[in-house]
Amino acid sequence: MRYQMHYKASDYYDWIDVYDDIRPNSKNWRSHAICDAAKDAGIVVYTISFEAPSNGKAVLMDCASSDSHYFDVKGLEIRDAFAAIASSIRKLRLTQ
Repeated sequence: MRYQMHYKASDYYDWIDVYDDIRPNSKNWRSHAICDAAKDAGIVVYTISFEAPSNGKAVLMDCASSDSHYFDVKGLEIRDAFAAIASSIRKLRLTQ
């Protein structure tokens, strides 16, 4: 049996409103809380800022476990960032 879903225009706009109510400062605060919880649990956090605006870079920089765990990249530099992260993870495995 096949089911078809029908949406009214109001369903679509109600869904959009849920996301419109979350302001950037709230998102930044939530990101900060999640990153802190991960780091407090002993998780090594790597972040990559890919052509991000300055406030996004600040959030990602703060989230990273250290300055060396944060990568600010443009264009194809992203490959180098992922390669550096992979290398770092391999080193962590060897020392643990």
